Amino acid sequence: MTENITTTEMKHRFLCCNSETYEPLIWRQYGYWHCDQKRKIVYPMPDWVTEESYQHIEHLVKNLKEPNLQIEITNVHYVSEGYFPGWACSWVLFDLNNPHIEPDKGGVCGCKSELEAYRYAMQRYRELKYLYDGDVEALLVYKKTGIACLPNWNTNDIDSWGFKLVNGKIVKTRVPRAKEVEFP
Repeated sequence: MTENITTTEMKHRFLCCNSETYEPLIWRQYGYWHCDQKRKIVYPMPDWVTEESYQHIEHLVKNLKEPNLQIEITNVHYVSEGYFPGWACSWVLFDLNNPHIEPDKGGVCGCKSELEAYRYAMQRYRELKYLYDGDVEALLVYKKTGIACLPNWNTNDIDSWGFKLVNGKIVKTRVPRAKEVEFP
Protein backbone atom coordinates (compact mmCIF):
# COMPACT_ATOMS: atom_id res chain seq x y z
CA MET A 1 0.00 0.00 0.00
CA THR A 2 1.33 3.41 -0.96
CA GLU A 3 0.79 6.31 1.43
CA ASN A 4 0.92 9.99 0.45
CA ILE A 5 2.48 11.88 3.34
CA THR A 6 1.75 15.45 2.26
CA THR A 7 0.65 17.30 5.37
CA THR A 8 -2.50 19.35 5.78
CA GLU A 9 -0.41 22.34 6.83
CA MET A 10 1.57 22.15 3.61
CA LYS A 11 -1.59 21.88 1.52
CA HIS A 12 -3.01 24.88 3.32
CA ARG A 13 -0.15 27.11 2.20
CA PHE A 14 0.22 26.03 -1.41
CA LEU A 15 -1.87 27.90 -3.93
CA CYS A 16 -3.08 24.92 -5.93
CA CYS A 17 -4.00 22.82 -2.92
CA ASN A 18 -6.56 25.17 -1.48
CA SER A 19 -9.24 27.49 -2.65
CA GLU A 20 -8.47 30.25 -0.18
CA THR A 21 -7.17 32.38 -3.00
CA TYR A 22 -9.85 32.61 -5.69
CA GLU A 23 -12.96 31.73 -3.66
CA PRO A 24 -13.02 34.91 -1.53
CA LEU A 25 -12.73 37.00 -4.72
CA ILE A 26 -15.73 35.14 -6.13
CA TRP A 27 -17.73 35.48 -2.93
CA ARG A 28 -17.02 39.22 -2.76
CA GLN A 29 -18.19 39.71 -6.35
CA TYR A 30 -21.05 37.23 -6.69
CA GLY A 31 -22.02 36.32 -3.13
CA TYR A 32 -21.49 33.25 -0.99
CA TRP A 33 -22.36 29.78 -2.31
CA HIS A 34 -24.52 28.61 0.57
CA CYS A 35 -28.03 29.79 1.33
CA ASP A 36 -31.49 28.68 2.41
CA GLN A 37 -33.74 30.08 -0.30
CA LYS A 38 -36.97 29.13 1.49
CA ARG A 39 -36.01 31.02 4.64
CA LYS A 40 -34.23 33.78 2.65
CA ILE A 41 -30.96 33.27 4.48
CA VAL A 42 -27.55 33.67 2.88
CA TYR A 43 -25.07 32.01 5.20
CA PRO A 44 -22.03 34.03 6.26
CA MET A 45 -18.66 33.44 4.69
CA PRO A 46 -16.09 31.44 6.69
CA ASP A 47 -14.34 33.27 9.52
CA TRP A 48 -11.01 33.16 7.69
CA VAL A 49 -12.35 35.51 4.98
CA THR A 50 -11.31 38.88 6.38
CA GLU A 51 -10.16 42.21 5.03
CA GLU A 52 -6.62 41.03 5.76
CA SER A 53 -7.15 37.91 3.61
CA TYR A 54 -8.39 40.10 0.74
CA GLN A 55 -5.31 42.31 1.05
CA HIS A 56 -3.11 39.21 0.93
CA ILE A 57 -4.92 37.89 -2.15
CA GLU A 58 -4.76 41.24 -3.96
CA HIS A 59 -1.02 41.46 -3.23
CA LEU A 60 -0.51 37.91 -4.53
CA VAL A 61 -2.50 38.65 -7.71
CA LYS A 62 -0.68 41.93 -8.32
CA ASN A 63 2.65 40.08 -8.45
CA LEU A 64 1.39 36.97 -10.28
CA LYS A 65 2.97 35.81 -13.54
CA GLU A 66 2.35 32.89 -15.89
CA PRO A 67 2.98 29.65 -13.98
CA ASN A 68 6.12 27.56 -14.32
CA LEU A 69 5.65 24.77 -11.78
CA GLN A 70 8.65 22.51 -11.19
CA ILE A 71 9.32 19.47 -9.01
CA GLU A 72 12.43 18.46 -7.13
CA ILE A 73 12.41 14.83 -5.93
CA THR A 74 14.76 14.06 -3.05
CA ASN A 75 15.49 11.58 -0.31
CA VAL A 76 14.67 8.42 -2.28
CA HIS A 77 15.31 5.63 0.23
CA TYR A 78 14.05 2.32 1.58
CA VAL A 79 12.08 2.25 4.86
CA SER A 80 12.10 -1.14 6.60
CA GLU A 81 10.01 -0.27 9.66
CA GLY A 82 6.72 1.48 10.40
CA TYR A 83 3.22 1.28 8.99
CA PHE A 84 4.27 1.50 5.34
CA PRO A 85 7.61 -0.23 4.78
CA GLY A 86 9.01 0.11 1.28
CA TRP A 87 10.52 2.74 -0.95
CA ALA A 88 9.93 6.38 -0.10
CA CYS A 89 10.78 9.81 -1.44
CA SER A 90 10.10 13.46 -0.77
CA TRP A 91 9.35 16.25 -3.19
CA VAL A 92 9.06 19.99 -3.37
CA LEU A 93 6.84 21.75 -5.90
CA PHE A 94 7.81 25.34 -6.64
CA ASP A 95 7.00 27.97 -9.25
CA LEU A 96 10.07 29.54 -10.84
CA ASN A 97 8.03 32.49 -12.16
CA ASN A 98 6.22 33.12 -8.87
CA PRO A 99 8.73 32.68 -6.05
CA HIS A 100 6.41 34.55 -3.65
CA ILE A 101 4.12 31.50 -3.65
CA GLU A 102 5.30 29.19 -0.90
CA PRO A 103 6.45 25.78 -2.21
CA ASP A 104 4.50 22.61 -1.49
CA LYS A 105 6.35 19.80 0.21
CA GLY A 106 5.16 16.23 0.19
CA GLY A 107 6.21 12.66 -0.01
CA VAL A 108 5.25 9.06 -0.38
CA CYS A 109 6.19 5.85 1.38
CA GLY A 110 5.38 2.18 1.07
CA CYS A 111 6.22 1.80 -2.61
CA LYS A 112 7.36 -1.56 -3.99
CA SER A 113 10.36 -0.11 -5.82
CA GLU A 114 12.44 3.02 -6.17
CA LEU A 115 10.92 3.51 -9.62
CA GLU A 116 7.37 3.28 -8.22
CA ALA A 117 8.18 5.99 -5.64
CA TYR A 118 9.55 8.22 -8.40
CA ARG A 119 6.55 7.55 -10.67
CA TYR A 120 4.15 8.32 -7.81
CA ALA A 121 5.88 11.65 -7.19
CA MET A 122 5.71 12.51 -10.91
CA GLN A 123 2.01 11.58 -11.06
CA ARG A 124 1.28 13.87 -8.08
CA TYR A 125 3.27 16.60 -9.85
CA ARG A 126 1.15 16.24 -13.01
CA GLU A 127 -2.10 16.28 -11.02
CA LEU A 128 -1.12 19.30 -8.94
CA LYS A 129 0.34 21.12 -11.96
CA TYR A 130 -3.03 20.80 -13.71
CA LEU A 131 -4.83 22.27 -10.69
CA TYR A 132 -2.17 24.90 -10.04
CA ASP A 133 -2.05 26.11 -13.64
CA GLY A 134 -5.85 26.41 -13.62
CA ASP A 135 -5.85 28.37 -10.37
CA VAL A 136 -3.18 30.76 -11.64
CA GLU A 137 -5.04 31.18 -14.95
CA ALA A 138 -8.21 32.18 -13.07
CA LEU A 139 -6.26 34.66 -10.95
CA LEU A 140 -4.54 36.12 -14.03
CA VAL A 141 -7.97 36.62 -15.61
CA TYR A 142 -8.99 38.51 -12.46
CA LYS A 143 -5.76 40.53 -12.61
CA LYS A 144 -6.42 41.56 -16.23
CA THR A 145 -10.19 42.10 -16.09
CA GLY A 146 -11.26 42.53 -12.46
CA ILE A 147 -13.69 39.64 -12.99
CA ALA A 148 -13.41 36.89 -10.41
CA CYS A 149 -13.82 33.44 -11.94
CA LEU A 150 -13.42 29.76 -11.30
CA PRO A 151 -10.56 27.71 -12.74
CA ASN A 152 -11.56 25.81 -15.87
CA TRP A 153 -10.91 22.49 -14.11
CA ASN A 154 -13.67 23.23 -11.58
CA THR A 155 -16.84 21.73 -13.08
CA ASN A 156 -18.74 21.49 -9.78
CA ASP A 157 -22.20 22.98 -10.33
CA ILE A 158 -22.52 24.01 -6.67
CA ASP A 159 -19.49 26.28 -7.07
CA SER A 160 -21.09 27.92 -10.12
CA TRP A 161 -23.47 30.14 -8.18
CA GLY A 162 -23.21 33.03 -5.76
CA PHE A 163 -26.09 34.20 -3.57
CA LYS A 164 -26.66 37.68 -2.16
CA LEU A 165 -29.54 39.06 -0.15
CA VAL A 166 -30.78 42.22 -1.91
CA ASN A 167 -33.85 44.06 -0.57
CA GLY A 168 -35.04 40.92 1.22
CA LYS A 169 -34.71 38.72 -1.87
CA ILE A 170 -32.01 36.20 -2.67
CA VAL A 171 -30.26 37.03 -5.93
CA LYS A 172 -28.55 34.07 -7.62
CA THR A 173 -25.65 34.88 -9.98
CA ARG A 174 -23.68 32.46 -12.13
CA VAL A 175 -19.90 32.47 -11.64
CA PRO A 176 -17.96 32.12 -14.93
CA ARG A 177 -15.02 29.83 -15.61
CA ALA A 178 -11.76 31.50 -16.71
CA LYS A 179 -12.30 30.55 -20.37
CA GLU A 180 -15.72 32.25 -20.36
CA VAL A 181 -14.44 35.69 -19.37
CA GLU A 182 -14.09 38.09 -22.28
CA PHE A 183 -11.12 40.41 -22.29
CA PRO A 184 -11.64 44.10 -23.10
